Amino acid sequence: MRNDSKKWQAPGIITEQGFAFAGGQLKPVPLKHLTTISGTLSQTLSASKCDAAFGWPDIILADRYAVHLRRDRIMVINAPELDDGWDPDRAIAITDASYGFCTFDLIGPRALELLQCCGEIDLNEISTGVSRLMNGLMVMLYRYGSQDCFRMHISLPNREAFLEILSRKSQNWT
Repeated sequence: MRNDSKKWQAPGIITEQGFAFAGGQLKPVPLKHLTTISGTLSQTLSASKCDAAFGWPDIILADRYAVHLRRDRIMVINAPELDDGWDPDRAIAITDASYGFCTFDLIGPRALELLQCCGEIDLNEISTGVSRLMNGLMVMLYRYGSQDCFRMHISLPNREAFLEILSRKSQNWT
C-alpha cells in the first residue's frame, strides 16, 4: 500500500495548542463523543438522553448536552454510545461525528469581538440553531460555561483555514 501522508499538511501549532490574543485565548477541547441525530425533536432527545437541545445564545453548563443544528437535527456532545444508522422504531438516523469535527473554546472578554470580525454574531439575535457562516466556513457556535466562552465545532477540512483566520484577525490587537 502506498503512503500518501506527505500529500497533506500536518496539523499546525494552532490546532495542537491554540493561541492567546489580547483579551482572550483559543484552546482545543477534547471531547469523548459527538453524535448527530436526525428525526423529530422528541425522538432525537429521547435517544440522546438529553432533556433539551440548546440554541443561540444559550449558555450551556452540562457535560452531556444537545445543540440544534437545524429543525430536524441535533448534535449531541459527549453522547452515550449509540449504534450508527437508521433506527426504524424511533424513525431517526444516528451518525457518529466524532472524527468529523474538532472543538475549540474561544475564551475572554474580547472573544465575542473576535468572532464578530468573522461573521454576523449578535447576542441579542435569538436562534434555535447554532450553525453560523463565518468567513465563508460553517461553524457550530454557542456559549459554554460562561458568558465569555464560545465553543466552536469546526469540520476537519476547514480547521486549519478557520483557525488561521482567527489568528490573523487577532494578531495586531493590543
